[in-house]
Amino acid sequence: MELVEYTFFGNVPSKKNGRRWMQRGGKRYSVPSAAYTTWERSHVPILKHRFNSPKFPKFHIEIQIYYPNNRARDTDNLETSILDCLKAAEMIKDDRWQCQTCPPLVRQPIIDEHNPRVELKLWSEE
Repeated sequence: MELVEYTFFGNVPSKKNGRRWMQRGGKRYSVPSAAYTTWERSHVPILKHRFNSPKFPKFHIEIQIYYPNNRARDTDNLETSILDCLKAAEMIKDDRWQCQTCPPLVRQPIIDEHNPRVELKLWSEE
């Protein structure tokens, strides 16, 4: 079993919220927010370098969230952002449910106003 642990410090922006509409060649399409794109581009090279891009074909994932305050947030959007970042870093083959050996475990968020972060554990039994 290979275990990967990583901490995303600060805010993890939503990939779903704040999407932008672009047009190219007469076709309109949406892209993630600038905040998400910047965040993902900052983490992908670190993940690739630190973990040598282990590609887990089947994986378990556990996410512990530390929010800076008690403001209402959608943890589902945060989960999507993290899974898409892991896919972009080639750490997981895909984020589809068929590639997960069990549903993602997103633990009850904790308030840590001085050190907001998301702690991630990712492992495969193959």
